[in-house]
Amino acid sequence: MLYRINTIGLIIPPLRERGEDILLLAEHFLKHYNRKYKKEIKGFSRDASAKLMKYKWPGNVRELQHVLERAVILNESSLLRPNDFPLYPATHERKQPEDNELNLEQVERKTIERALRQSNGNMTYAAELLGITRFSLYRKIEKLGL
Repeated sequence: MLYRINTIGLIIPPLRERGEDILLLAEHFLKHYNRKYKKEIKGFSRDASAKLMKYKWPGNVRELQHVLERAVILNESSLLRPNDFPLYPATHERKQPEDNELNLEQVERKTIERALRQSNGNMTYAAELLGITRFSLYRKIEKLGL
């Protein structure tokens, strides 16, 4: 089925990489939500535009859409200001995995060792923690030389 619908692939960069699109989309959503909620908000203050441009938009276009909808609903003036956009910076950047963190055998070994520690060596309980049978756990221990 995938090969039938995957005729043409489109690669669309995230919104944070398309800075010029942020204000265009924001204007579009402002017009849309002005109509929907019968508001007459004229536009964005310069500071509000700068805030929208500076934000990284981890939720991409959908996040921008929801932020604009909220701002239109709650705004009582004719101009959107920075305080109308409660944008929260990411609390942490996504950590890039170390090369050895991606080694499946090492991950499996660490996970089994942890389950054995948590179960105080009880193989039945360790297997339950891992979601496998006791027989599978014995095979993995033997294979990994634990």
